Amino acid sequence: MTRTGRTLLAALVGATTVLLPSVASAHDQLIGSGPADGSRIATFPSEVSLEFNNEPLDLGASIVVVDTDDRDYATRLTFDGTVVSTQLDAAPADANYQVRWRVVSSDGHVISGAFDFAVGDTSEAEDFPPRVGTGSVTVATDNPAAASEDGATRTAVVAVVGAFLALGLWAAIARLRTTTRSRQET
Repeated sequence: MTRTGRTLLAALVGATTVLLPSVASAHDQLIGSGPADGSRIATFPSEVSLEFNNEPLDLGASIVVVDTDDRDYATRLTFDGTVVSTQLDAAPADANYQVRWRVVSSDGHVISGAFDFAVGDTSEAEDFPPRVGTGSVTVATDNPAAASEDGATRTAVVAVVGAFLALGLWAAIARLRTTTRSRQET
């Protein structure tokens, strides 16, 4: 392979390495909340707010704030840029609460998660069972078939892009070889 061919190959591999991972990691993320995960506060808040790294879609979102008896205190959901909030009804102090949320991220995927906070002295309060998994955010969908379809579509797109890149590389190398042979013959 000629020096130009190797340079072209290196550029192509570099571009693929930079571009493809960004496609795979495009889901939005929860970056902050009030109250914070695991926090202990003195009085029950009047609202819970969630901040995301991108503006979620105002579609199919939900935030529930429940006690250990599964009573929901959330009332009204609002969107303000990257922040989604819910107003809360008054709740008893000295209890543990769990925030369960679900939003549609800016890329159209449903993301969800849960976190706990405590109000007052919770030494006698019941705890929530541990959440499954290591992170509090999961990418989910209401339709498992759609999730499978989405993954298959993404795989197909990556395969087609890879095939075009390989074809372009093959064409560039073939052209370089033809050009090199023509120069050597003259």
